[in-house]
Amino acid sequence: MLARELLSYWLRAETRRSVLAKLKRLFVIKTRFEAYLIIFALALGAMTRGAQYTLQYPGVGGYLLFAATAGAVFLGGAKILDALRYEREARDAGEKTADSPAVSPAEPKWMKEKVGVSVASYPRSPGIRFCCPVGPTAL
Repeated sequence: MLARELLSYWLRAETRRSVLAKLKRLFVIKTRFEAYLIIFALALGAMTRGAQYTLQYPGVGGYLLFAATAGAVFLGGAKILDALRYEREARDAGEKTADSPAVSPAEPKWMKEKVGVSVASYPRSPGIRFCCPVGPTAL
């Protein structure tokens, strides 16, 4: 009887959503302190792996792999901290962030501008069409 009541309680959509939202919150980095803890854990694992590389591949190759593991932590840590700063600035500006469901990704600036070079912009041009990342430009 108790199991049936608990099951019916769990199967209600609003309860399931609230539990999943609480569970999701565990995997979201909100503060710089949490970010530093994660970066520390990444660095600890990377340095351990780098030390194994120096033993497995003696010489310069092992030290290069050791440096690569350290570099990966630097890049990942910078990305985490930049994402936190972006989220904070967007929240302070009152904009919707990636956590809100009604967000569409912003279109990059270079996609909004018309990219390309026309032949008319080069006075001594022999009449060759120039290409751009989007495709050849129309004359």
